[in-house]
Amino acid sequence: MKHLESERTLVTLANASELVIAITQNVVGNEIADTFNGSPLSRELIHSLAQTSFRAAINKSTGV
Repeated sequence: MKHLESERTLVTLANASELVIAITQNVVGNEIADTFNGSPLSRELIHSLAQTSFRAAINKSTGV
């Protein structure tokens, strides 16, 4: 059962990351800058930033 919960969590986070990427790419250049610290906002960079944010939120909520 624990394995299934972990798998579901991973899928949920992956879907959330894809949603963040899609929304960000939709508004980049119009509403926000298209760079972050001088680097272009590539799909990989957006994914990395989203995952870092998710990880921080999980650590905060679990006390890690």
